[in-house]
Amino acid sequence: MRQAICLAWLVQCICTNTYLAPAIAAVIVAGDSQPSDRPVEPVALLRNAIALAAANKLTEADAAYKEALAAAEKAQGSDGLLVADTLGWQAMFLRDKLHRYEDAWSAAERGLAIRRKRLGEDHAQTVVLEGLLGSISLWMNKPGQGQPYFQAAVDTYSRHPSKEYDQIAAFSAKQRAVFLKRQSSFEAAERLMKQCIEIREQSATPDLAELAFDYEFLGLIYIDQHRFADAEAFARRSLEITKRLFGPEHWRVSNPLQVLGDNYEAAGRYAEAEATFKEALALREKTPNDEFPPDTLLIHLGTTLRLESRYGEAEPLLLRGLGIREKRLKPDDPDLADALFCLGALYRAESRYAEAEPLFRRSLGIREKAWGFENRYTLADANSLALVLLDLGRLVEAEPIFQKVLASRERVLGPDHEEVADTLVSLTQLMRQLGRFSDAARIADRPLAIYSKALGPDHPFVVRGLLTLAVIHQDRAEYDDAERLFRQALDIRQRAFGPEHVAVANSLIDLARLALIRHDSDVAAAYVMEALKIHEKWFGAEDPQILPTLINLASLRADIGEIDAAEGLLRRGLVIAETKLGPESLYVANILSAIGNCFRLRGKFGDADQYYDRPLSIYRKKLGSRHPMVAAGLERLAQLRIGLGQPKEAEDIYDEAESILSEALGNNSPSLAGILNDKALLLQQLNRAKEAEQLFSRALALVRRGAGTETPTLAAVLYNLANLYDATGRSSEAVGVRKQAEAIFSKICKGKCANLIPAAQLPVWQEI
Repeated sequence: MRQAICLAWLVQCICTNTYLAPAIAAVIVAGDSQPSDRPVEPVALLRNAIALAAANKLTEADAAYKEALAAAEKAQGSDGLLVADTLGWQAMFLRDKLHRYEDAWSAAERGLAIRRKRLGEDHAQTVVLEGLLGSISLWMNKPGQGQPYFQAAVDTYSRHPSKEYDQIAAFSAKQRAVFLKRQSSFEAAERLMKQCIEIREQSATPDLAELAFDYEFLGLIYIDQHRFADAEAFARRSLEITKRLFGPEHWRVSNPLQVLGDNYEAAGRYAEAEATFKEALALREKTPNDEFPPDTLLIHLGTTLRLESRYGEAEPLLLRGLGIREKRLKPDDPDLADALFCLGALYRAESRYAEAEPLFRRSLGIREKAWGFENRYTLADANSLALVLLDLGRLVEAEPIFQKVLASRERVLGPDHEEVADTLVSLTQLMRQLGRFSDAARIADRPLAIYSKALGPDHPFVVRGLLTLAVIHQDRAEYDDAERLFRQALDIRQRAFGPEHVAVANSLIDLARLALIRHDSDVAAAYVMEALKIHEKWFGAEDPQILPTLINLASLRADIGEIDAAEGLLRRGLVIAETKLGPESLYVANILSAIGNCFRLRGKFGDADQYYDRPLSIYRKKLGSRHPMVAAGLERLAQLRIGLGQPKEAEDIYDEAESILSEALGNNSPSLAGILNDKALLLQQLNRAKEAEQLFSRALALVRRGAGTETPTLAAVLYNLANLYDATGRSSEAVGVRKQAEAIFSKICKGKCANLIPAAQLPVWQEI
């Protein structure tokens, strides 16, 4: 979602066109009025003002235009055609030389009113001042204000075509198309660009350089419509013309190459996109050009590398592109927002959420001010901001933003656009974190249908829909459906990227996790080992990007009882994380917690400072004191306190963790079930059976409501409740509840139970 930056250089080209001035000059000099209507003195004064402006004698020229206008009004009255001509010239001078855009707008608007009154709405000469007013709106950074004039110019020319004004009509059609594209009205933009191209192609002396730009912009519109073959055809036509006009090594050749690269990237052909962007960037940097710097190409190439998971290569390119724009553009320029957005997307991909949030907020503020909230690119900023809030554990903040973006995207883009699917994927992810699997299941199949329809069944983005639906099936213990979807995702990634790409490794890890849940440990081991080989080959054996695979492999080893092997993998990962990412990175905290879990699987706790206090301190520092990861760290600390015979401290810690989760997820989130279960186990040991039963019952209700189906989590809590009934002499009730749990495990886990970390037990000497 970054097609807006494709417009940056193109709009700049449009705004620097000079053909409007000769067109207006022809009208002023030749005019439509009779010679007797054009008194000699006002015409001479106007010519003098024009000459002074051309000589950059700006103060004198400003005064001369005022004098010429006063003379024309005296000779012809306030609505004479010479007055309109003088106002047109004055407007261009105010716009181009003095940058007094509001004054320029007023002059041009008054001139147009005179022409419409004297010559009629449909007279060809009105096209000139309509086009001029539209162009002034661009300098004012108020493109919407000029759209009626651009449209009027196009309509007038359509009714009364004239070769004398064809360039102005083509300019107006293109500007109208630029605006409509930004508003996601792609079909209307396409029609106008075809009209623009037709006018240009039929001209007696077509401006081939401008025609090449027209082909490029039509190509961008086709990219938005996912008509990749059409987009490539027009980009190549532009490329051919540009090479013929300027030579194959000229920097201008980078423009059609950029559109070609955008098309490859949008089509998921990342290797071709990368090569094309690099070719274009080399041409642009070979001949430095202050008017057309390489910032857009740097940002596009950096984004492509991000999509290929080559983050280290992408960051310097994106930072350099942003730096160029920070120097060249005003702080509220939408093109600056594009650079901020792309850098934010990279930081989010690298889990640098705290750095990404301000970038997305700044980008959102810029674009919402410029274009309003219900704009395609503003909505992308809002969606990305909500994703970062989700990453930061601020789910209560994130959900209303997602819902607002979804409603707006459906209105702006239509219900079957892939960006609607993106928001649905985000909402599904949020609902999963809230434990609302049943709610997520109701929308999880829609993104897959949208991606497949919009992009084709083999596009890499279809994987987003497949994985979204697959994990919901997995959460709901519908494992056969989950495996089928995971395998489809693997197949698409293998065809798109090759068998040894990091994306393929990620699919193998997905399948490994599912195999673990199904207790197919040998299958899971094979998947993870293959994924680790790919990651090590892709990133290197000491690169921190292999850490997720190492942690997954350690989880597998722990699950099958190979605790020493699991700890060895985690300690290897810990060295990498501390060396490459720093001693206070989130990966360090996660790995230390996992090592602590290895100790607990041995029936021990390990060092409290290292495996409990240190991770908790990192989570608080990096994510804030109320993040759900802090609650998870507190839960582990409570287990330690239980093992050390400190039940009061443990209960207080559980209460704090529950408070954090309730605040982040809501008081009735199914994700509270885990901590309710753990606290109930403690209360049971403290002989507070009634309170424990209430917590187990609440946990069961939350799990049932959240999943909407039978899951291993449900079975585990049922087992715990059955044990409570046994301990309190309610054996008949215990039998019934235990049968429910066994039936669930028999149905979905082949009768097996995962190798869970045992609940912490109070020491036998602990007095209750």
